Amino acid sequence: IRWDGTRWIQPVQVLRSPDGPALQPCLVAAGEYLHAVWSGGQNGQIYYSWAFVRDGGTPGGWSDPLALPGPAQAEGVGSAPHLVADLGGNLHLVYAVPLNEGRGIYYLRSDDGGESWSAPQRIFDASAAGWGSADRPVVAVDVDGTIYVVWVRASLASTAAQGIYFARSTDGGQTWSEAFPIAEGDSDQPQIAIARGGKVHVLWREVAGSGRWSHRWSVDRGRTWSPATQVRGFSKLQ
Repeated sequence: IRWDGTRWIQPVQVLRSPDGPALQPCLVAAGEYLHAVWSGGQNGQIYYSWAFVRDGGTPGGWSDPLALPGPAQAEGVGSAPHLVADLGGNLHLVYAVPLNEGRGIYYLRSDDGGESWSAPQRIFDASAAGWGSADRPVVAVDVDGTIYVVWVRASLASTAAQGIYFARSTDGGQTWSEAFPIAEGDSDQPQIAIARGGKVHVLWREVAGSGRWSHRWSVDRGRTWSPATQVRGFSKLQ
C-alpha cells in the first residue's frame, strides 16, 4: 500500500515469503530503491528483497526473497529485524535471536545496495550475560558513520520487558561498546534518533502503571547520558 499524493491506493500483494508467514516487516527507501526485510515465521529466517520505487506497488516488481546469513550457533531463528540506510546508501540491519544458545543481538550490513551482505556480527551475547532473552532491536546511523543500537532485555519464560540497553560501533560494525542500561525494569518499545552534532536521543515506554513514555539523550555520541525525563503529552496514548 502507498500514498499517491492525494490518497492511499488499495493494498496489492507484491511479495510472498518462502516459508509462508512474513512477520515483523521493515521497509526503507534509499534513493531510487526500496528495501524490505522480514522474519519468516516459525523458523525465524530473516529475508530481504528490493524494488525500484516506481515498481514497489507492482506484482513482480520485487526481487526474489534472499535468505540472509544467520549465526552458526543459531541458524534460522532471527526475529524483529530493523533496517536503515545511511547517507551513502549503505544498508544496516539488526535483528534478535531471542532464544537458545546463540541468543543475542546481531548486525549485518550491505555496501552494494543489498546485492551482498556481511556475516552477522554479534553486538550483544545474551547467553554469556545470563539474560533470559534479548529482543526488539532498533538501529540508527550518524552522518559520521557511527552506528547506534538499542534493544530490550526480556525474561526467558515470556516476552516481558526488563530494560532497554544501548551499544555503538565506530568502525562500521566490526566492534561494539559494552551494553549500557538506558532504562531498567518494565520498559519496552525503544526508539532511537540522531540529531546534528552526534546528539543521540532514546525514547521508550514504561509498560507498567501509567504506560508513560520517557526519554534520555547524549550530547557526546553515547558516552554519557542525561537522567530520564517523562515525555509530556504521551500519558494518554496507548
